[in-house]
Amino acid sequence: NGFDYTQERTHGNKVYWRCTQCNKQKCKARLHTINNTICHRVGDHNHAPNPSISGIRQYRSEIRDLSKTTMTTHSIVATSIATASTTVLSQLSPINALKRTICRRRAANLNFPANLRSISEIHINGSFALTKKKGQFLQYDS
Repeated sequence: NGFDYTQERTHGNKVYWRCTQCNKQKCKARLHTINNTICHRVGDHNHAPNPSISGIRQYRSEIRDLSKTTMTTHSIVATSIATASTTVLSQLSPINALKRTICRRRAANLNFPANLRSISEIHINGSFALTKKKGQFLQYDS
């Protein structure tokens, strides 16, 4: 319907949503859902709907999915920009911000090991045990 909501809170299987423009434009519109079905609407929007909101959401989802691959950051941005419509592109963040977002998402998924107290606690596993070409990273440690 052109409006975007963020999850405000949950209570049991009921989820309460608020308009994303609640802080910016003091919009009072809310939704209540049960099992992803709208059961109650509260208030009216005090702003016009954004018809390209679904395209923006799809664009962000595509970037999120591509950030899990081994593609370079620049390639991800270039690929997603090439497929996006002009209305979506006009509402996006600058390219540098998109690249930073991809880098942050990748860094969050690395799962760095905790700070260790002794050498006997070191266990290299997961993505740290392999090189980019999927070869064994550490053959022997003297």
